[in-house]
Amino acid sequence: MNFLFVTTYDLKMNSSASLRNSSLINGLINVGMQVDLLTSESIEEHARFDESFNLCENNLGEKYYIKYNNKLKSFISTKNEFKTNNTLKNNVKLFLKKIYKKFSVIDPGKMNVKNVDELRIDLSKYDCIISSSDPKSSHLIVKRLLNNCKQIKKPIWIQYWGDPLALDITHQSLIPFFYLKKIEYDILKNADKIIYVSPLTLEEQKNEYPKLKEKMFFLPIPYYKERIYKNNNKIKEKYCVSYIGSYHSKYRNILPLYNSFNNTKNLKLSIVGDSDLSLHSKENIEVIPRLSLKETEKYEEEADLLIVLLNKKGTQIPGKIYHYAGTNKPILIILDGDRKEEIKEYLSLFNRFYFCENNEKDILKTIWKIKNTKKEWLPSPYLRSEQIAKQLVKIIDGKEPIK
Repeated sequence: MNFLFVTTYDLKMNSSASLRNSSLINGLINVGMQVDLLTSESIEEHARFDESFNLCENNLGEKYYIKYNNKLKSFISTKNEFKTNNTLKNNVKLFLKKIYKKFSVIDPGKMNVKNVDELRIDLSKYDCIISSSDPKSSHLIVKRLLNNCKQIKKPIWIQYWGDPLALDITHQSLIPFFYLKKIEYDILKNADKIIYVSPLTLEEQKNEYPKLKEKMFFLPIPYYKERIYKNNNKIKEKYCVSYIGSYHSKYRNILPLYNSFNNTKNLKLSIVGDSDLSLHSKENIEVIPRLSLKETEKYEEEADLLIVLLNKKGTQIPGKIYHYAGTNKPILIILDGDRKEEIKEYLSLFNRFYFCENNEKDILKTIWKIKNTKKEWLPSPYLRSEQIAKQLVKIIDGKEPIK
């Protein structure tokens, strides 16, 4: 089966979406599929460009790159944007971005959609096209491709969604919910099949769009590779706990975890990621900004325990949970949000994770319990990229729905 995988977010961008996309692509290739890529050109000046995110491009077939128009390119963030720079030009640029986010529905990549016409892609050689969001503009690209396609038999179109559109908790738009739903419905209705990466999101979307529910399926996120670390039994002065990922206060409450390490002995906490908070490093707490994938893997290797924090609300499950399941490390999920019990019930099926409530007492109690438990872990066989790719092919063939 031949696939065209479409994402308007360059795979070398340091993001959970890029990790998810690369993992699925590798899985498809490893089970014998041919995968070509359609994406945006790389911008090395972008704040999140990360060469170590080149996880699948060497295994791909043909690659098509959409060129940015000048208007969009000037709108994209650069490495300097996340540093203190109070020049008038930068301040105006940041202000305009905030305004855009307040009154937009689709990401700025929609300005690039018509540029796909220049590529003259022959769709007749593909059995299936997968458009992956975020960004949502990926779906608009495929809609244009298929609208321009003159052949009678068109490829199957799979829409692969991370966050939904109307129910996205990170959405900053002031656009009314009913209008967001209309936009989302107009995108979804064109797909042959729609895949979500959270079973809770799947059920919510079925409720929101009952006319489309027969098209909708769930597929868990595969991890990008197995990581077997050999330092588990290494004698250390302190038990090392790592939280790696963004923790913006609007979406995740990291303060109980941070505060629980205030007066601990024989424990060390590393927090790595972007945030709007100004947390400070202390004697046994290390706080550092987002790092490259290669650098974060060093923290992953040194950790005795990996921690994931659920969102304050919503149905989405952090992708980090699935990627950590590819290691031989214990994983603690800190429960939070209005759907935490349902998420816990689902994740418990993997028999791979520890859980605790998001308060200082329970966090510390559970960490000590895990520290004193001599249990060996292995990567979850259920979340291997090849396993997930096989399930995707079954969905495409209509042979077996995902429960």
